[in-house]
Amino acid sequence: MTSWFELIKTVPGLAKAVSELIGDISRVGSSAAKLASARIDEQRRAIEDRTSQATAATQELTEAKTAITRAIAKAAVEHIEANSAQIGERALVYGVERLIREQNNREAVVIKAIEYVSENPPSDTSTELPNDDWLNLFGRYAENATSNQMREHWAQILAGEVRKPGSFSFATLHLASILDQQLARTIEMVRPWIIESKHIPLVGPFRRGDLFEALIVLASIGFTHLGDQAIYVEDTDKPEEATRFRTDKATIVVPRYPATIRLAGKEVDLAGEPSLPSATVTRSGLELLSILPPVDQASELPEAIANYFIERGWDRVTVESPTT
Repeated sequence: MTSWFELIKTVPGLAKAVSELIGDISRVGSSAAKLASARIDEQRRAIEDRTSQATAATQELTEAKTAITRAIAKAAVEHIEANSAQIGERALVYGVERLIREQNNREAVVIKAIEYVSENPPSDTSTELPNDDWLNLFGRYAENATSNQMREHWAQILAGEVRKPGSFSFATLHLASILDQQLARTIEMVRPWIIESKHIPLVGPFRRGDLFEALIVLASIGFTHLGDQAIYVEDTDKPEEATRFRTDKATIVVPRYPATIRLAGKEVDLAGEPSLPSATVTRSGLELLSILPPVDQASELPEAIANYFIERGWDRVTVESPTT
């Protein structure tokens, strides 16, 4: 039985993994190496024992599968030999048609991107260019854009990357590639509730029901992060000052130290800083939003935030209009 040193040397992929993760195997301490070798050999013997016991039971099934596979392969070869000309012709037609279609899609995306860049040329005249790997990946996505909507979608991304290389990560390209009309509508449902550029307060209709389920869907594709998140304000030298949560429509003012809150039907004195639970738009989500036109915030958002704190015992919560 070979030692683990010999095993690593004979498997190039394993040797590379070990080299990248822990360095030269010859530099591993001798005592640690002996201990690791003994443990690995012990585990290997146990596996071999179990394998030998199972071999007899599976041998007949393996032979049957092999016979079936050979029969299928033989039939496939005979079919190809008898129809080689037709198969070759169909393969050629399909391949050429696919190449033309993909080229047409890429060109349509690039042309639209050129139009967008010409309408809003980059202010920075530096020579920085989009990364080759980024363009290769982008091209594979763009060549499948057959609808005008998807071509617009990818053209906006390409234009943004041309203006400022590094604006869209590989993860964002993947996110954009899986968006369909339903997911796009889901994003539009939550956009009016975003505050401070990236937070979606879990208040009002986002505490349960369709909009909360929408956040779960968006979290599953990497557009939002839905966990133990909350919006806090920065510490201040004046703790007696109220906390302010700002939206486009109004500012919600919450005293930092509520007199009491109710827990299990009892009034409890509580001193603390109010926080607002929220979902957070991920980096990929923010990059994707950057190509979309702005939307108005929901008019009911300030009241929903205020009610959240009022329900939890913060008294003297007020809503200030922008002109207050």
